[in-house]
Parts: sequence; C-alpha cells; structure tokens
Amino acid sequence: MRPRMQTEVPPEAILLSVQEAATCLGIGRTRVRELLASGQLRSVRIGRCLRIHRADVNAFAERLRLSSTFESGDGDVSTHEGDPS
Repeated sequence: MRPRMQTEVPPEAILLSVQEAATCLGIGRTRVRELLASGQLRSVRIGRCLRIHRADVNAFAERLRLSSTFESGDGDVSTHEGDPS
C-alpha cells in the first residue's frame, strides 16, 4: 500500500488542485476525479490545469453534511453529530 500524499493547502487559495481538494475533503485524488466526472463537484480549466473552486468544495461538503442523517433506534432522525434535524 502506498503512503498517502498530504498536501498543505494555503488558507488564501481560491482555486485548488485535485490533490488540494482531496486533502480538504479527506479523500483521495481518484475519488475527487470520480466526483468531477459524475458532476457532483465542479471544476474549471486553466490551460492544461484542472482547478476546483474552494466554494465548490465547501458546498459539496455542506451537501454531504445535510444529507448524512440517519434514523436512530428510537425513530428520531438526527445527524452524525447527534443534533436533531
């Protein structure tokens, strides 16, 4: 198994590389490319470079957070943090 590449993402960066977006989301580059191909995450091209706007990464993470509800044993729907929805 290959070690994971960890990229430090400057907080002021607006456009992120695939690796930087993966680091922000805590997933791998291949998964980011799958999300791009499926349209779940948007990107722009600057020449040959593929970049993902930080706002799109944040919006994707927020959509995940909002959709990650589950039903607890007592029938209440709550988020993973335990906050009632």
